[in-house]
Amino acid sequence: MYAHMPIIRDILYGAASRGASLSEMCNKLGIALVELNDSEKYLEFDRAYKSWEVAIQATNDPLLGLHLGEISNPSILGLIGHLMQTSPTLISAFQSVCQYGKVATDMFYYGWEEGEKEFTLTFQPAEGWSNIAERSARQAVDQAMAGTLNVFKLLVGRHVFPVNACFQFSRPKNIREYERIFQSVLRFSCSRNELVFRK
Repeated sequence: MYAHMPIIRDILYGAASRGASLSEMCNKLGIALVELNDSEKYLEFDRAYKSWEVAIQATNDPLLGLHLGEISNPSILGLIGHLMQTSPTLISAFQSVCQYGKVATDMFYYGWEEGEKEFTLTFQPAEGWSNIAERSARQAVDQAMAGTLNVFKLLVGRHVFPVNACFQFSRPKNIREYERIFQSVLRFSCSRNELVFRK
């Protein structure tokens, strides 16, 4: 499994913006600072998932994924982000992510389902990732789901909140940040991670 360097760069830069040392995080991951700007480079699975663990430790923020999602923009997905920005609708923008997501990483999968009244977006870390490092997989889910809302806001110029936000992981002791970011009905210990929107 692999992740495109722009994804890793956004995690580490985001952590650095919250007080972490960029050079120390890179050293722990065995990445040269200059490599962060190499948009052709991919990082193998072990170092890719550990980037979350290193960033969490460096920031002491257990909700780092949520907080980085709030500032995510389409550039995190490279060329796929450009496709999103030229899409005529939010649905087609997300479908671009689903269709071409493997270009950026095979550690995470996006999906969508269209019902009569609702449109559901799904977010799934690779099974091997969740089994090996559940905490970092959870951070990636939080970032992807919160990031989707922020990207939607950037694309249309206003907040677009789901009706339901569902998470596979168990309910945290404190859900105030989830309530603030998703502003919807929250469900935990679900069969999958998803955002449900009115069509």
